[in-house]
Amino acid sequence: MDVASSVLAQSIDSKADIRIGMVNAQTGPVAELGQAMLTGAQAVFNEINAKGGVHGRKIVLQVADDAYEPEQTLEKTQQMVQDEQVLALFGYTGTPTVNAVLPLIDEHDVPLIGVISGSYGLRQPILRRVFNLRASYQDETEAIVARLLEKGAKKVAVVYQNDGFGLAVLSGVDSALLKRGAVVHAAGSFQRNTVAIRMALSTMVEQQPDAIVLAGHYTPVAAFIKQVRATGLRPQFATVSVVGTERLMEQLGVDGQGMLISQVVPLPNESELPIARDCRAALQRQSGKQMTFITFEACISARLLVRALEKAGPKPTRKALVASLESMRSADLGGLPIQLSEDNHQASDLVFLTEILDGKLVSAR
Repeated sequence: MDVASSVLAQSIDSKADIRIGMVNAQTGPVAELGQAMLTGAQAVFNEINAKGGVHGRKIVLQVADDAYEPEQTLEKTQQMVQDEQVLALFGYTGTPTVNAVLPLIDEHDVPLIGVISGSYGLRQPILRRVFNLRASYQDETEAIVARLLEKGAKKVAVVYQNDGFGLAVLSGVDSALLKRGAVVHAAGSFQRNTVAIRMALSTMVEQQPDAIVLAGHYTPVAAFIKQVRATGLRPQFATVSVVGTERLMEQLGVDGQGMLISQVVPLPNESELPIARDCRAALQRQSGKQMTFITFEACISARLLVRALEKAGPKPTRKALVASLESMRSADLGGLPIQLSEDNHQASDLVFLTEILDGKLVSAR
């Protein structure tokens, strides 16, 4: 650590509050994800603060909106790290946005916890300052492809957002198919923060796949499915957890029937895990809202951060927080097993397949 970083770490120690920075999409086409991340995390931090905080210090969540644009993520993260002097970063949303700040967090030795991304590039090789709660896109696409082939799919296509997120999902589907002696039948892409899906739609109509794995957020995914349905094509649709399940279902209506969606946490309002019950209760008390997949994930990530802060002691530094997280080799968060170490920064690899049936989301059969 250079002299400037050392001085900064000391100034962080001296502050009365524990400042945590969150830069994600609070507005724009994927705002639902960033807002849900904020709601779930803030519910946890409010309850911790009401009980006296961590070692007597309150957690203050500093929030900035990047509208899911990497340039804004970098600019506002610089402000968080250098001006706001946050101890850690938390709850970022998206692969391209996180990739934009990796050099910065390395330079300033600041940990980043609970990213809403399953990118393999954020996992291997291990990034010393990035700690992932959720399973990877490889884990999710492995489960999806296995289920699609079990159900008889022969021609699996991919339609993906043309950035690090979409390419990671495409790679995951490709790897899962290759393991089973198959290949991606066809692929189409669209640009981030748009519904420019005409070219991808044309490709799918021409290639006639019997299953399509989609990598995007709820608005373009819903638009694409509706337009495919309108052509008369009837493939099996599937997508990964970051789609924004609840909003996707709202936008799809009856067109969502039979769709597979992989999740990285259990069904939020059905799980009887202690942490699920605690998170539901906290959300009800703090906001009166029902728990969604993303607010549940945010709650779990926030509790993981609180556990690490408790272990890091009354005057945590960034370095001490990293060491605390890496010491969680066999931790339990309310019935959810967590494993972190110097050689493993992915706390969970659990995947839960769900399916839309008659307007409801159920465990896939």
